[in-house]
Amino acid sequence: MKRLQITSLLLALTGILAACGGGGGSLSSDATLSSFGTVVGGQIDATLTDEENNSVSDPDVGLVAYVTGLDVDEGTAVARSGIAAGRTVGAPVTTGTATYNGTYAVGIIDRVNRTSTSIFGLQGQSAGNVALNADFDAATLTGTGASVVGVTTDIIVDGTISGQALTGNVTLNHDLGGTAVPSTLNTSLTGSIGATGVIGAFQGNDFNTVAAGGFVAE
Repeated sequence: MKRLQITSLLLALTGILAACGGGGGSLSSDATLSSFGTVVGGQIDATLTDEENNSVSDPDVGLVAYVTGLDVDEGTAVARSGIAAGRTVGAPVTTGTATYNGTYAVGIIDRVNRTSTSIFGLQGQSAGNVALNADFDAATLTGTGASVVGVTTDIIVDGTISGQALTGNVTLNHDLGGTAVPSTLNTSLTGSIGATGVIGAFQGNDFNTVAAGGFVAE
């Protein structure tokens, strides 16, 4: 876990606007921002302060990368995730059930607080094992993952299958600050599933937390 603190947000933003012929400016309306991003060279293409990159992969399925950090120009804590090109999940499945076992990883910035001149929060990562159950008749993928390294962050997968496409939600139960009751964050899921594997990227944010990660399983 790492404590983040960046000051002089307005000074950084004003300087950039002035260089572009503008002036004054204001910070983003939100202190946290999450999105799906593009994977380049095994990492999410981003330029952030206190940037932390990581990935989770399976040589027979594919790679999911994610990044967290601070955008001092916008005054936001940022998280992005994405799936690298070349994923191989096998042929579509339309009936029956299957169990997939693999790994997941996630990065989080929690307790984000922003003033007119600073932004700070707690940044951490975790990884663990995930077990997923696909019901192709019901078109659902459900399961859980428990962290084994890093900060305590468990996941609950609630996915919808359409051919090889995977959408839905991943709920994170996380604890970066050592509190007695973990915090919960709901994130959006995208990915692919087939006869040989499943791969998913997820990202989400609320008013003081932002997270991104992924899972890969066979």
